[in-house]
Amino acid sequence: MNIRKDEFVKETTDLVRKNVEKVNYKVLSGPLETLKTVDLPFQLADTVNQEEIAKENLVLGLKSCLGQIAVCGAIMEKHFPKEKIALGEVWEDFFANIMAKKFRQNRDSQYDPSFMREWLMYEEPHVILVINGKQFEPLSKFMGLDVEHPRVQAFPFWEGVAVSRLASVSNCEKDHEERLRLLDLAEEICPGMTLIRENRVQSLVELGMIKEAVECLKWSVERRPNARKLWAICHFMEKIGEDSSKYLRAFLERYPFSIQEYF
Repeated sequence: MNIRKDEFVKETTDLVRKNVEKVNYKVLSGPLETLKTVDLPFQLADTVNQEEIAKENLVLGLKSCLGQIAVCGAIMEKHFPKEKIALGEVWEDFFANIMAKKFRQNRDSQYDPSFMREWLMYEEPHVILVINGKQFEPLSKFMGLDVEHPRVQAFPFWEGVAVSRLASVSNCEKDHEERLRLLDLAEEICPGMTLIRENRVQSLVELGMIKEAVECLKWSVERRPNARKLWAICHFMEKIGEDSSKYLRAFLERYPFSIQEYF
């Protein structure tokens, strides 16, 4: 697949701007007030087919978190061009922390499959819109509260959206070397997103590059730890004879051992 980075970013930008025409909203006095009027569909990630979400990411459709944030950013650019916008990659999730707290208060919740799946859902890669340093999380509207994630890393908006979309493009590739090539391109466009490093792991493992996969996981876990990555890094470190006790301890301090049954 022959993708040129400048052309891909422009294609992504043009696609989002067209999608704005499909959305109902009202322009009010301020950016956050305006964004709260945007008519976005609400679907929990575990109630939607994941293949459908991947397809939505490719076209930046409104059923995906990425598509919603992209459209909101385009609305800001159109009506509030002086505001500084960025794509925020959530490195510590507000809702995931709530689930962890609930588990500490009631350890029997580990026997509730719906609880465990919801917890893992909140740990999936997630992006928000950052406007002048303030977070806009679409879930705030549906949850009826102002959500502020404890840690969010900001990236250039259109480059970040393009790279997130490119990660979905790479996942559609069957050839793992081609996947890695696309992810290398993504890293050139917008360096430092954990999403890109995480997406490298499967292809590296399939190509027998276990040490390289472990390095990707170590880098990502330092920035955005979650149950899946901690479990994976322990598994692969044991395979190559490295001591994984640091990561196993971090896993068991936050999660019940049984959570890996829901991966």
